[in-house]
This record gives sequence, C-alpha cells and structure tokens, in this order.
Amino acid sequence: MFLQLLSLIVMSLTAPAVPAGAQDVPAAAVQQDKPEDTIVVKGEKDPKKKVICRGAVATGSLFRKQTCMTQADWQARDEKDKENAKAIQDEQARRRATQQLICAARNMVC
Repeated sequence: MFLQLLSLIVMSLTAPAVPAGAQDVPAAAVQQDKPEDTIVVKGEKDPKKKVICRGAVATGSLFRKQTCMTQADWQARDEKDKENAKAIQDEQARRRATQQLICAARNMVC
C-alpha cells in the first residue's frame, strides 16, 4: 500500500504539466505566438544613457558621498563647471588689471 502511494506521488511529480484538453493539440500550435504580440529589439544601447556613479568627499565632512547620473548629465555638469571656472578666472584677471591701473595712476608699485 505504501509503495503504491509512493509510486503514484512520484509519477504525478514527474509527469509533464499539460492543461486538460491541450493533449490533443500539437505542441507547435500551443507555443506559437501571434505576430502582433512579438517584440523584436534591434540596435544598441545609447551610451549617453549609461548611469555612472562618482564619489567625492564634501567640504567639512569625513564621509564620501556618491552621486549617480547619466553620462550625458555628467558631461553637461562638467561643461557648466568649466564655464563657471572660466568666469571666475576672467573676473580675477579683470580685478588684477583694475588694481594695476589704480596703482599706476597713483604712481605706486603693487
């Protein structure tokens, strides 16, 4: 009795799971998708949408902070940083030139 029950359990576990009524239908017909349901992806991923994480220690902190942005966002941020640095350098050069003119007008060496 125990062996019969055990063999029945083993057979039910190893038997393929086929829904009722699908045994008469060929396997190719069951797995065939409709053409409008299929999705075909071609091409490559856009490298500018790749997420890049950078870490930096903020001023006054001992902990490293990680910032993640897309490659395009990092490029835009780097360009903006370069523009800001150039603006600061131009302002400092203008102030030095003004200081030199003031010193020259007063016959001073600065």
